[in-house]
Amino acid sequence: MRSLAPIHPLVLLGLLGASACSSATRVDCAANPQACKTDPSKYPPKIYVEPPFGVGFSCVTVGCDDTRSLKISNRGGGKLNVSTARLTATSSTDFSLSFTRGAATSPMTAPSTDAPVTLLTNQSFTMTVRYTPSDALIDTGSLRIDWYDGAKQLKDADVRQVTLAVEARQLGDATANLLTKSVNFGYVAKNQEGVQSIEIENASGNAVLSLTGARLVDGSSNFYNLDLGASAYANPGDKVSVPVRFAPLDIDAYYGTVELTVNDPVNSILTVPLLGTSISGVLLDVREPTTGTVDFGTIRQGEAVERLMTVRNIGGEVGDLSAALNGTADGYGLVAASLDLGPIKVLEDVGVTVRLRAPRGGALVGSLTLSATGKGSSSIKTLALTGQGDAPRAVVTPTSVDFGSVANVWSGPTSSLLVSNAGVGTLVISAVEFDIGTALQFRLPAVMPLPYIMSPTDPPYEIPLTLLTTPLGAVTGTLIIRSNSIDTDTIRVPLAGTITTCASACPVINGAPDCSGGVCQTGVCSPGWHDTDGQYPNGCECQDVDYNSPGTDAPNVCPGSPFTTVIGDNCAGYPTSSTITKANLPTSGDLDVYTFRAVDGSSIACDITGDSWQGQVQMSSSVPGMMLCVSFGGSSDACGGYTNNCVNLTPSGTQYSAVQTKSGSYGTDDTSNVTVGVKWQAAAAVKCGAYSLTFRSAK
Repeated sequence: MRSLAPIHPLVLLGLLGASACSSATRVDCAANPQACKTDPSKYPPKIYVEPPFGVGFSCVTVGCDDTRSLKISNRGGGKLNVSTARLTATSSTDFSLSFTRGAATSPMTAPSTDAPVTLLTNQSFTMTVRYTPSDALIDTGSLRIDWYDGAKQLKDADVRQVTLAVEARQLGDATANLLTKSVNFGYVAKNQEGVQSIEIENASGNAVLSLTGARLVDGSSNFYNLDLGASAYANPGDKVSVPVRFAPLDIDAYYGTVELTVNDPVNSILTVPLLGTSISGVLLDVREPTTGTVDFGTIRQGEAVERLMTVRNIGGEVGDLSAALNGTADGYGLVAASLDLGPIKVLEDVGVTVRLRAPRGGALVGSLTLSATGKGSSSIKTLALTGQGDAPRAVVTPTSVDFGSVANVWSGPTSSLLVSNAGVGTLVISAVEFDIGTALQFRLPAVMPLPYIMSPTDPPYEIPLTLLTTPLGAVTGTLIIRSNSIDTDTIRVPLAGTITTCASACPVINGAPDCSGGVCQTGVCSPGWHDTDGQYPNGCECQDVDYNSPGTDAPNVCPGSPFTTVIGDNCAGYPTSSTITKANLPTSGDLDVYTFRAVDGSSIACDITGDSWQGQVQMSSSVPGMMLCVSFGGSSDACGGYTNNCVNLTPSGTQYSAVQTKSGSYGTDDTSNVTVGVKWQAAAAVKCGAYSLTFRSAK
């Protein structure tokens, strides 16, 4: 047999033997021989199917029974053999075929390769397609017709194929309307059974609703069972019913969930909760919260928050429900709708709403007691109530900032404010800004990112301030700090300062200031004055003190005419001592140098039994850290050695003192040129303290 070559029916409608007719109008001579005045039997056979595009069905609901017919005829000449006329293998089983010949209504055997149907010119047979939809699926199929020229044997013929569509027109999508939102079996005694149904309505106008799956989801009680019922399909307006059975074998409340799968493209999964109890009396079960504690969270002082608690009666008896509240002092209260709750039915959920209005900061505690009383039973549940009052309090120190007098040579003095949280809860600093009209010289050099969140235990939030030092004059302003402080959300800090010259900003006692370091410092002291302690506030506090006159310092080298002070022993005729009553060392490198001549007399009238000459220098001071240096030279020695032979002053009562002595030799001239040096010890703390010296030359 030759291979099949499928062709479209429209191709078969082309003209055969167009040359037989010279009319300008194209006609089918085989179908209308009179028009061309030809004999169609002279032409080869030609198949024609009417309708040429297959068949379609509009009745698609379950229970429909509809038919469509196709006429297959020979519009050519000769013999047209139809060897196959059937539904293809992929066609829905809801389609079926039957055949009749010509005008007869009696059934005809389907064509086959062994018994083809032969059609002469203008002969036909009818093929009827029957559609009986059995489900909600979209049904499709196709018809296959094989034919060949009957003048040849099948094995030698060119078998051609015609394929036609068979379709069930789908007019819309199924829409599922779940009529049963939940199944509450109520009370079913142990070892008894209750049956209820879940109903789903087909709300579409022209599509079949199909229930393709039903199951109890994981976690459902084993005491629930499902039956699918008689039909899993529903035509528009009809319902699918799913029976559910509850048969408890123990005493408790039992729950489950049914999951239904339907052919609704929008809501393909439907879920239905199941409830049932075998507990005979009233029994309360708190559904929300599950922990037994209602946490209201953090609430700002003065504001209110509501929380809904849900309680269920899992017993098999109706009870009268009431609520009692403890903790009104901490701001807890029932809303109006929860004051009179009324009856609570079997497996019914009732909401109780509690409001907390925080009266203060800190922990807020209370409790809620729920009671249900039936005819022969009662049940009580108590819930703990907790909350945290939020009352942060911003405290700013200092409350104002005055830069005082600021030298215009300074690059910009700084100050700072500290914001602390002295309340309860979280303080949020949202803005730090200058008020309108604040002098432009006030600046915020660097503020930590905002908003800034701080608890009462956190370190203070620092706000640095800088004052630009031009131009001269007084400046004022206000810094605004915004936060969620419970007292006020806006704190205003006055700012002030005066930009002036260095001399005005930094007056120095007995001297002139130095402003180059950005702060007031002692610059230059007036003659005869010294900044001994290095502290600016008291300026140049130390004045030179010399035995000659205040304001002058003792020489720090040998004088040009030394040894002008002369003292002697008992035989010399000079005073035996000389005193420097008051002098000082204002600076760490200061050195005072003194000289005197101690004469050893030689009169016959004295020193009969011994030499009365003795050179001695005694020093006393009110401050520690000084040194006494003494050089006892010969009678002709020059001034010198005032930094040698030094001893430290040591404590002596309330003073510090030191003594250096040289004894005389009887029968020898012990006259001595004495050089004395007074200075600070290397590690001494320099102070503006006075000292005194006493020179002696006699025992």
